[in-house]
Amino acid sequence: MLLGCASALIYLGILSNSTVYFPQRVGVGSYLANTKYQTTFYINDSILFNNKTEINTNSMFSSLTKSLVVNGYFYTTANSYTGNFTVNETIVTPLWSKPLGTIYRGNLTSHFFSFTPNFTYAQSLFYQIDKQLRIPINYYSIRLNISVNAVIMYPSGNVPLNFRDSLTIQNGTYNISVNYNNDSFASGSFYKEISVEEETGYNYSYFYGAAFLVIIALSILFIRMSLNIQNVINKNSISGSKPPMNASVIEIRKAEDFLKLIKQYNEKAVKCDNDYYITHDNIVYLYHGENKV
Repeated sequence: MLLGCASALIYLGILSNSTVYFPQRVGVGSYLANTKYQTTFYINDSILFNNKTEINTNSMFSSLTKSLVVNGYFYTTANSYTGNFTVNETIVTPLWSKPLGTIYRGNLTSHFFSFTPNFTYAQSLFYQIDKQLRIPINYYSIRLNISVNAVIMYPSGNVPLNFRDSLTIQNGTYNISVNYNNDSFASGSFYKEISVEEETGYNYSYFYGAAFLVIIALSILFIRMSLNIQNVINKNSISGSKPPMNASVIEIRKAEDFLKLIKQYNEKAVKCDNDYYITHDNIVYLYHGENKV
């Protein structure tokens, strides 16, 4: 019964080491996209700029400037993309602003727009409004609000983008400057969920319980065997007196060893109180046992 229970516990212990699956996110790729704006000034010959007539910069002297061009670029690491853009123009002063509407609209490309400000028209409008308001203002700016909507496409997935950029062209007394309020930037990673296989490990409490039951079962078995041997010794013994005082005595500690001697010498054991002995060749073999009769 106990060994059966121990076997069941061992079986349960083996089953306790089961395989489980945990979800885990792993990176499978990355994405990147951004807008970039660049200004090119076309200028008159000058000693200051070594007679160069085309310079990429964000500021230039008004007296040297013939014209300027602001270019908008879209960069991405995607295999392909789709999208569109709009550019709205507004004249801005410290006290008022005048929207001029959408000046560009179209499909998104890597070089999606080029803008050359019409300072003659802007200045004329500025003077008219300034005259009507009767407020002396010394300068104005041209602001471009740029909207870019796109979907960049990768093998691992698609990413929607909504960029809102702006830049300001200020026509001052001595110089013209272009200030980019922001270039939009988007980056990130693609992930997918996988199942990771892990083992829970053995629940050793089952094995400890099984070992405990086996020890108990073996203890009971040994006790029963010892009792059986004792009964056999009792059956193969006769009551008698103690062995002679002057006899050579060898003490036997284990019942099974004493039983072997009984069988080996084919002798009946003499039982005296709780002791047993046999005599062979003038040697007394003495075993201290228990009287179970």
